[in-house]
Amino acid sequence: LGSSASALVGAIYIANYFGDIQLSKHEVLQLATEIEGHPDNVAPTIYGGLIAGYYNDVTKETSVAHIDIPDVDVIVTIPTYELKTEASRRALPQKLTHSEAVKSSAISNTMICALAQHNYELAGKLMQQDGFHEPYRQHLIAEFDEVKTIASQHNAYATVISGAGPTILIFSRKENSGELVRALNRNVVTCHSELVDINVSGVKERIVYQ
Repeated sequence: LGSSASALVGAIYIANYFGDIQLSKHEVLQLATEIEGHPDNVAPTIYGGLIAGYYNDVTKETSVAHIDIPDVDVIVTIPTYELKTEASRRALPQKLTHSEAVKSSAISNTMICALAQHNYELAGKLMQQDGFHEPYRQHLIAEFDEVKTIASQHNAYATVISGAGPTILIFSRKENSGELVRALNRNVVTCHSELVDINVSGVKERIVYQ
């Protein structure tokens, strides 16, 4: 769920405020990306919404772009156990063939375009054809197949692994979300499922005690 990114961005904002450093949002992004190693989670933490990002480790430049928030519900299914990021990374292959990389990149690019066009049927179909990480990691999450089956029975758009796992994300039709959450909590007893809100504005400064 990007907890390390949230903690990192929070720490930078605290230092920025109390140190009167006056970093811009982009400067916070740049610093957080250099520390984290990629903008995948720090960028949406800072800006909110649906963000794609790239970090050039040669020029040390971070580029981000966003699209409108999809008109879908997001359900998280969280197992009771921890899955270390290091263990999840070890499950990934060291190399992909050129043809595998081209195929997976084409899937990702088309999926982003489908989201931008609000074609959630196509976007969901493509999400579930990922070739970069999910085929190698799903065996680490015992409940993944069961959750995916239940979500499919409730006509969800897609069921995917959130980052390195073990949290599972479901992109659901709004009219089906309530019953889907109940079905998941009723049947997948080793996990907790809930409907979550999408933060569209990113991190905010608020002094609660001074």
